[in-house]
Amino acid sequence: MPSPLDKAANDRFPPIVVISPIGKSSGMNRGTGYDPPRRGLRILGLVILVVALPLALIAALHPPNEYEATLGINALDCQGPFETYVFAVPALLIYGSGLVINGLRWRNRMNAILALLCLAVCVAVATNVGRAIAEDREQAAA
Repeated sequence: MPSPLDKAANDRFPPIVVISPIGKSSGMNRGTGYDPPRRGLRILGLVILVVALPLALIAALHPPNEYEATLGINALDCQGPFETYVFAVPALLIYGSGLVINGLRWRNRMNAILALLCLAVCVAVATNVGRAIAEDREQAAA
């Protein structure tokens, strides 16, 4: 039984309501351990994917042999696939992590669509990297 001093303290200071950022305070998800996505992090992830889109487009569309693409001749490209790798590695890291993060929450329609878009970008960039490796091996054999 609370003492009269506790009752007086409770009258002066209203109880503190703690809202958990994990989402366990809501009635719908109580006790399930469900961690709802935080809106700020979702927006940050979308901004990162949009800002990295030009990098991914350059990585997917950059020709492995610039002489063949611009002049139409099969000349030896002295830089090799390095220029393709410079754009492809960061694009694969960003969109690969976007694929994993959004793929883990695929039941949400927005995350499923983003995961498929990240997959399409990763396939396009990986295809161009494969072309660059093939071109480099072809030039090394010559």
